[in-house]
Amino acid sequence: MLTTTGLRELAGRRGEACASLFLPVAHGGPDVRQNPIRLRKLLKEASERLVAQGVRRQGMEEALQPLTDAIDDEAWWNERGDGVALYAIGSSLLVEDLPGAVEELVVVGERPCIRPLARFLGDPSTRFFVLALSANRVRLLDCSLERAEQVHLEGLPDSLTDALGHQLEEPSLQHHVGSRGPGGAQPVYHGQGRGEDEDRKTDLEKFLRRVDDVVRDHLAPLDAPLLLAAAEPTDAIYREVSSYAGLLDEVLHGNPDTAEPEGLHRVAVELLRPRLEQPARKRLEEWSGLEHAGRTATGIEATLTAARREQVGELFLDPTARIWGVHHAEGERVEFHDQRGDGDEDLVDLAIVACLDCGAGLHAVDASDLPHDAPVAAMLRYAT
Repeated sequence: MLTTTGLRELAGRRGEACASLFLPVAHGGPDVRQNPIRLRKLLKEASERLVAQGVRRQGMEEALQPLTDAIDDEAWWNERGDGVALYAIGSSLLVEDLPGAVEELVVVGERPCIRPLARFLGDPSTRFFVLALSANRVRLLDCSLERAEQVHLEGLPDSLTDALGHQLEEPSLQHHVGSRGPGGAQPVYHGQGRGEDEDRKTDLEKFLRRVDDVVRDHLAPLDAPLLLAAAEPTDAIYREVSSYAGLLDEVLHGNPDTAEPEGLHRVAVELLRPRLEQPARKRLEEWSGLEHAGRTATGIEATLTAARREQVGELFLDPTARIWGVHHAEGERVEFHDQRGDGDEDLVDLAIVACLDCGAGLHAVDASDLPHDAPVAAMLRYAT
């Protein structure tokens, strides 16, 4: 997961020349053929820009050679995320796989360009977990708004049989296929009478307590929300036995056994997005009061000036905004250009780096949430 600390470390890797390449990656269908075409085009553009800046061709080729070798390497493409950021810094190469697609872009300068990464930033306030749970399968997913990753916990049972084994009260369960949930058709267990039903519930309670013990011990230090994906009666029984305070009232109904992590994540984000986006929006609700107190900076120029004075505590930005121009640091003045010209910088990226340098926190938000229609806005540690 990308973090503010990780971006700060990346922004600090500066050399006499750096090429930053961004491209989406297709993993199926006819668009897969576009992967090598895109990379070849971006490498050509990067090489031309580096040569134009007077970078020694041999050193440039050494840095970019691994990417040239990867153009037609199917195995290399299979290892990539839905997007990828490629950084040639001096003679070294850094590959950052991304959980979502990015716009094709090449930036050459004295430092890495990090703006396209900002929307993938793992804000702790947007972290949550999904527990996909049934008698046949148990999975825990560590999620953000952008991605989901399965967590393998020591002691977490794979299934009811794995948890209880010979302790099962009901050695032979019959089942038939019932209604369909997000993971497909769900098995419905039944016995031969009331006694079998009670045994079945007893088994489920024992199993779910063991699941809860392991999950709770892992999540308690993180204090992260937990969303349950389960059918009845598993959902109801788990809520009865669970002691984890972060278990959400919301639920992904239905049997999740055959659902892929990506599908569970997509439905979970749709369900939880208002809750997850609330912290940044809630902070922005304080904007007018802070603005009245002189503790805000709106726009590129004001934000860069505040960052230079190490005033910025939190930066809110639209990660899709791309604004070209030149920053004259000595006079604290910015020239804005409609088109990218020689010597221009991505000014939103420059604002991000400047704020990271002074220890600010970052929040990537929708453009509509930013005050005064600005691409960046900062909350200051003290008044100007």
